[in-house]
Amino acid sequence: MKTPGIEIYCRNCHETIYVPDIYSDEAEISTCPKCGHRDLFRSHYIICDCGAIVYLTNHYMNECMECGRYYNGNGQELSPPEAWEEDY
Repeated sequence: MKTPGIEIYCRNCHETIYVPDIYSDEAEISTCPKCGHRDLFRSHYIICDCGAIVYLTNHYMNECMECGRYYNGNGQELSPPEAWEEDY
């Protein structure tokens, strides 16, 4: 399982900060280091094995747009949906 990071985006000056571990102290910033604004947008992400950023917007399934791998909301790689068994 990959450790999710957090992308922090300032809506005021458009500064983007990538924190590679959501559990680090850096992830707790409440003001933009560039402009001091407090209107920050946060997104969880992982780096796919192919190198692309995958945003973890869904708890169940998130797809890498570069290579097609699937991950759950915690960053764990999933089998492709066609390999899932139907639950009757």
